[in-house]
Amino acid sequence: MLLIPKALLFCIPHAGGSASVYQPWSRISHSLEVVPLELAGHGSRMSNPFYSDFDEARQNVIEMMTARLTDEPFIVFGHSMGGLLAYEATRVIEEKFSRSANMLIISAHEPPHLRVPLNLHELSDLAFIEELIQIGGMPDELLAEPLLLEMFLPIIRHDFKLLASYKPSKTIHSVSCPVHVLSGNDDKTIDPANLLDWRRYTTDEFRMKTLTGGHFFIREQASAIVRYVEANRRLRQSV
Repeated sequence: MLLIPKALLFCIPHAGGSASVYQPWSRISHSLEVVPLELAGHGSRMSNPFYSDFDEARQNVIEMMTARLTDEPFIVFGHSMGGLLAYEATRVIEEKFSRSANMLIISAHEPPHLRVPLNLHELSDLAFIEELIQIGGMPDELLAEPLLLEMFLPIIRHDFKLLASYKPSKTIHSVSCPVHVLSGNDDKTIDPANLLDWRRYTTDEFRMKTLTGGHFFIREQASAIVRYVEANRRLRQSV
């Protein structure tokens, strides 16, 4: 029986999200060491000041990843805004540190050159909340608790401001690792046809997987996602 070495699975949260969304993944997998990355101003780093722009967020993600890397294989996963950060961090680490990921997994985010900039952070609180409800990013418990909502809104508003500050390169920079794209079959925020263009961002294999759910399908599909990562990592190892 071929023993596959344990791999690090770096996980980057969505806008307004915390690293805690990935904590259950550690209990699902025995072949992956799940490393949730907490962004400044979120969750356990709530006391840290927000990033000034997307570039600063990317740099901090790179620092967190490289501080943890040794010789073991690593996989990078990011959902929604986290998917964009995952691609950018993976690309820079490969270019500047000559370390290539075993897989890059983009979840629920279109490729950089097809992004349509949204300035949702400029909306009034009421309009902003309505937009979040439409994309499924407003849990009922937040709507029911005014104090929690008051604490949450500045965080996600700032994350949308970060996204608005993102400037994609005019040239597509491909990574040398496989790129896998996950999406929800009921995600109204993304054109599934656009996701196919992620294949231009890798010189290796490209795969897509559609799961049941809306934009935040990762909440209900944690086990399916982890099993997918494990299965494709084994497939990759045997090639």
